[in-house]
Amino acid sequence: MTENARQVFKVPAENLDRLQSQIEVVNKRVERIRRRGGDVSPVEIKVGEMYTVKKTEDTSAGQKVTERVYVDVELLSPRPPKLDGWEFVAALTHVEGVGPLLRVVPGAKLEDGELKRYREASPENCDHCRAKRKRTDTFVVRDAQGNLSQVGRQCLQAFTGLANPERLCAQAEIMFSLSELLSDSEDDEFGGGFGAGGARYVTIERYLPFVACSIREDGWLSRTSAAEQGRRSASTCDLAFDNGVYATRENTHPYVPTEKDFAVAAATIEHCEQYFAERDVDGLSDYENSLRVAMASGIAHPKFAGLVASAVVFYRREMERRAKNESWAKMVASSRYQGQVKERLVFENLKVLAARTWEREGDYGVSTVYFYSFVDESSNAYAYFASRDMNLEVGQVVSFNATVKKHEERSSKFDPSVRYQQTVLTRCSLVVRAKLVSEGTVDVEVKPAVVEKMREYHFETSDGRRWVCRSKSRKKGLVVGVQAVVSYCDDVLPLGSGERPVSLVSVETTPKGQQNLFS
Repeated sequence: MTENARQVFKVPAENLDRLQSQIEVVNKRVERIRRRGGDVSPVEIKVGEMYTVKKTEDTSAGQKVTERVYVDVELLSPRPPKLDGWEFVAALTHVEGVGPLLRVVPGAKLEDGELKRYREASPENCDHCRAKRKRTDTFVVRDAQGNLSQVGRQCLQAFTGLANPERLCAQAEIMFSLSELLSDSEDDEFGGGFGAGGARYVTIERYLPFVACSIREDGWLSRTSAAEQGRRSASTCDLAFDNGVYATRENTHPYVPTEKDFAVAAATIEHCEQYFAERDVDGLSDYENSLRVAMASGIAHPKFAGLVASAVVFYRREMERRAKNESWAKMVASSRYQGQVKERLVFENLKVLAARTWEREGDYGVSTVYFYSFVDESSNAYAYFASRDMNLEVGQVVSFNATVKKHEERSSKFDPSVRYQQTVLTRCSLVVRAKLVSEGTVDVEVKPAVVEKMREYHFETSDGRRWVCRSKSRKKGLVVGVQAVVSYCDDVLPLGSGERPVSLVSVETTPKGQQNLFS
């Protein structure tokens, strides 16, 4: 089993004394539970060295530099609550129409994905009584053999055989309270200020237009990146609160959402609803599942505002992906097969649309596959699966001397109803059109003390690049001034001012279809 990630909190120095006093209160509760037979260890924290973070803000009077002292506080996770062999692992708070909010006990040891099946756990499920009734809370417990079960509050005693299972729940609540206490200590309002009387609640419908406005004006910055840069208050989700939802008259940079910002917010909410409705929870990533629950709650609580704000980025990335797929579908709708299978041809001016790699296990071990897709000037689609990196970038225009491997009909990923014809290539060599500018004879040492005379051909492309090819015999049709298609290795650069000879794979004279001189 693997332990949950270590929990480190960035606490303003002025909050440290109050945090430590609150932990003393928690430990008194722990001591009372221990006296009644509960197996829960006292809370321990590790306080790091204090450090200063500078913050620069633009004001009407110029730049204002402020400093604040912080300290990193690490929770040395106590053992998860145990009682007579039973371990409390997680609590499920069921939100009607949304799904369960899963709270894992800090310090619980779990296999990766072990709690995944509880993402859609029904409040009507209880592994003890099997009775179908609505419950506000259910609990995930582990027996001495390591088996997990979901049990309702009223069935805990009968299921576990414990005389007082509420002790187990009380221990778990202490663990949850401790995690929340440490998170609260990071806030400016810890112990006073705006949030002293309660958290700032705002609906997602009201919050997201300010997020869209913030991204449009200042770009996207997650809370994690902002914290790494020492600029936590500059994160998009916090700016949407400070400069938007709760902006004051003194605010020098208030956000005023436009109609487009409101449209983006509405589209984001609609997209999330549709996206998660169409997918099985088990197929979602941890981020997607957390976003699903946060968006379904309808509230942008400051604790989860970073997650809610990221929904706009999530929506925009999905729209970009769809736009790219739509563009691809329209582009290749008229695609037709090119050449005949096993025919070797020159394919010119192919635009790279995708370049991906993945690992494949075969009879000779694991190998890397390099996949490229192209489209030519007539919107014909091509694919190439290479065993080596061609160093091609999306958007680059290249030409190939290649063999047609097969013709296949494909469907668009965006719209499966759109079918198109694709030509699959193999044995691709990069080519350029060049003019023979000179030729001659040179002595080449092919082996130690063995010198042979070889023909040397110098080519030049229209942009002035120089290429050199050597051959043991004279090639028919190659005369100064003739245009040729020169095939070369992608890892060899064109000649520079030194005119260093390079080895070429092949040379084909034009027009297309003439004999490959080096085949």
